[in-house]
Amino acid sequence: MISFFKKIRQCLFNQNPFAKNLAYAFGEFALTIIGVLHAIKVKTRHLIRQNQKQEQQLLTQLKIEFQSSPAPKMTSLTKNN
Repeated sequence: MISFFKKIRQCLFNQNPFAKNLAYAFGEFALTIIGVLHAIKVKTRHLIRQNQKQEQQLLTQLKIEFQSSPAPKMTSLTKNN
């Protein structure tokens, strides 16, 4: 079955040079789209890593600030009857 389609494809390419150019253009277009999608994926991963690093730094600063500040005095609120 595959050889049947291969023969048809080869026959069409030999008869019509436009089909060769069209197939080449489609291949180039597909590679370009794949490259762009890959670049977007890499950029997204980089941004996620940056956000996680920034979040970790803020949490560390909050922890240090919380540990260094004196504990608030707890007063009981009682109702005088």
